[in-house]
Amino acid sequence: MAMPAAAEAGKLFDFNLTLPIMAGEILLLMVFLEKFWFTPVGKVLDERDALLRNQLGSVKDGSSELAALTAEAEKLIKDARSEVSAMVNAKKSEKQSELDKVYNDAKMKVNREAESAIAAMEKESEGLLKSLDAQAEKISSEVLKRVLPEGVKV
Repeated sequence: MAMPAAAEAGKLFDFNLTLPIMAGEILLLMVFLEKFWFTPVGKVLDERDALLRNQLGSVKDGSSELAALTAEAEKLIKDARSEVSAMVNAKKSEKQSELDKVYNDAKMKVNREAESAIAAMEKESEGLLKSLDAQAEKISSEVLKRVLPEGVKV
């Protein structure tokens, strides 16, 4: 087996050509890792960071757009409600006027019928009163004939 070369007396390390070779290897490893490892990973991280920033920005912009759409939807709903309310009120007033017309026509008809019935009853009442007066006159003359002697005239 080969034995390592012994350092001269009083020297801790034997610095010969090994130190510059090791330094060169470290520099080559550093350049290799920088070119093939850290740069692609850094590029991926930068792209991901840019993507996240864009998405976050679009979410912030989207919230203002969402607020605008919400306001527009509320305005449309308010307009639709007022339009429906106006239509309902118009139909209500139209139906109420129709009902009032029908009610007034029916009321006038009932009033005419009641007036004609009252007039007929008054006419019948007058006729009955006249016949009652005639019957009362007849009965009173009959009573007077029976009560009074024949020679007395009233």
